[in-house]
Amino acid sequence: MTLEDGAVRRFRDFLGQSVPEPPPEGMWLGKYLLKREVARGGMGIVFEAEDPKLKRRVAVKVLKETEAGAEEVARLHREAAIAAQLRHPNIVPIHEVGMVRDDADRCTHYIAMDFVDGRTFAAVVRDPAVARGERLRMLEDVARAVAFAHSKGVVHRDLKPENVLVDTTGRVALTDFGLARSESFQTRLTASFTVMGTPAYMAPEQVKGLLPEVDARTDVYALGVMLYEALVGKPPFQADVPATLYDHILHREPARPTELDPSIERDVEVVCL
Repeated sequence: MTLEDGAVRRFRDFLGQSVPEPPPEGMWLGKYLLKREVARGGMGIVFEAEDPKLKRRVAVKVLKETEAGAEEVARLHREAAIAAQLRHPNIVPIHEVGMVRDDADRCTHYIAMDFVDGRTFAAVVRDPAVARGERLRMLEDVARAVAFAHSKGVVHRDLKPENVLVDTTGRVALTDFGLARSESFQTRLTASFTVMGTPAYMAPEQVKGLLPEVDARTDVYALGVMLYEALVGKPPFQADVPATLYDHILHREPARPTELDPSIERDVEVVCL
């Protein structure tokens, strides 16, 4: 099916489903042949796809039609531009940011990137078969990727286990720079966007909305939360109500990992806290 035959319209109808289903056989988005849906979030859907000309697997992140306002499209393009400047073995490479139109002149926006065949670090943390030392080795590689981004003037601002992919060999790859800040890119996106993050991994300055203080140290805090979770299986603070969680982040001290698991090395605990 070609774009002229209505493939983009068909794809847009597929994006509007409330219940995820496999993409119909032969569905194309631009030059990419979609294989299956691999993730679905608040703003986008990620597909495993194939680039037939280059004979390679790719991941295609597509902006949902309901989220495709001018600001959201700008965020998508900004995410691609920031990630594309970061060439590192532990950061997912970006191939293309693009847009296709259907026969009703409606646009679908997407990013194409390397496909990582594996699972998220969140799944690794939940897997008792993965040794603690291996989890720490993975986090060390994540820290290297974050340090490289910082050296290029990029702050991720949404570090969490779900944004770290682990392939079948154990190699980690940092992804999703949708909330990143870069010294190379000026933005007029809303202030609410700049303070967004995932509550359990947000640093106190993010919780308070102190924009000038959200910098590389914010990522270091999130790495500490991820290390804590890798050690004990849960973040340092949890609550059903966001306001309660924010209060805990601002005013409480976390339990020491060695109190929850005496087998944890104290040197690792010192790094974590």
